[in-house]
Amino acid sequence: VRGIADAKKMTAETAHALRAKPHEILVCSTGRIGVPLPIRKVVRGIRVLAQKLAPNRGPVAARAIMTSDTVKKEAAVRLTLGGRRVTIGAMAKGAGMIHPNMATMLCVVTTDAAVDKKTLVRLTADAVEHSFNRISIDGDMSTNDTVLVLANGAAGNTPLKSYDSDLGKFSAALKQLMLEMAKKIVEDGEGKTRVIELKVCGAATERDALLERALDQAAAALQAGRCDSFGTDASQLAAVRSTMQNPRDWTVLPERFSKEPYAGYIRRGDDDWYDVVRWFTTAIIEAEEQGITRANAEEQRRTSTNPNTRRLLGVTPELGQSLRLDPAWAYNVIRAIGNYGELYERTMGESTPVALPRGPNNLWTNGGLMYALPMR
Repeated sequence: VRGIADAKKMTAETAHALRAKPHEILVCSTGRIGVPLPIRKVVRGIRVLAQKLAPNRGPVAARAIMTSDTVKKEAAVRLTLGGRRVTIGAMAKGAGMIHPNMATMLCVVTTDAAVDKKTLVRLTADAVEHSFNRISIDGDMSTNDTVLVLANGAAGNTPLKSYDSDLGKFSAALKQLMLEMAKKIVEDGEGKTRVIELKVCGAATERDALLERALDQAAAALQAGRCDSFGTDASQLAAVRSTMQNPRDWTVLPERFSKEPYAGYIRRGDDDWYDVVRWFTTAIIEAEEQGITRANAEEQRRTSTNPNTRRLLGVTPELGQSLRLDPAWAYNVIRAIGNYGELYERTMGESTPVALPRGPNNLWTNGGLMYALPMR
């Protein structure tokens, strides 16, 4: 697999440059899912950057990992353990596709404290659960997320174990630091207009206080009265509502905090099929703009003198020829499923169990966002 091979290449090159062992190198990445990294550039960068390492270049690293972030995210805390001064520092990146279970973000925490490995793993999981797993920007998750905590023991304290009296102090500092980094991510959220902090009071247990994370859990919590509302894609909300008892008793609120257009998935490299899918979508939107419906397409094809209509319906063959399709391909699509509006109303419209108003899915001429690309 290309991605695994590239990751191994990065660890080997970094280990060689730092005179370390490959298993001591950890790879983190975010970016477009499924797009291979330019590994030759990465390798050249590793060799150059290895020569620039210095104790005071933490802020440079924090800036280097920024992508859609607008500010670098770093923080540090100091405390005393066993009479030794200890520092915990962190840097992070992330501004979009953020939801519990971390999502598109990275955070690297380093400390000179000495901590037993099993104890550190447990403390890290607990700190993540109370910080990065409690934030959301847009309700989206992804395949790329990492939180690392590295402890080198250079402070010289006796290694912390689960029974040590100082463990609570270290755990609290680690939680505080991760929570600060999590808040920095939210404050830098893509498209955010405000930051909201929820405090749940009166819950019997911490688990009861947590917001439901899975869609089915959230829907069950809503119906059971454990929460007053939950949010996700409007289409998902409408679909969930259709499965509830008395769906009409529930309302999908009109407020929107992000726009995330959906599109068909196309196999990489299949450019011909990509063109067909793209122009199929354009054709049914164009049909609605022109008032061509499933019912009148045949008559329009036979009688219309509008050159755009004749080209769309295949009376003149140039559009089909350019796609290497039958000249009447768009006509056949419209006769089979109708125009965009008809397809929407039949599958998701207010007369269906989903009952989702078109809203932004209306034509641009009706206050929506949908418009057909020029078909020439």
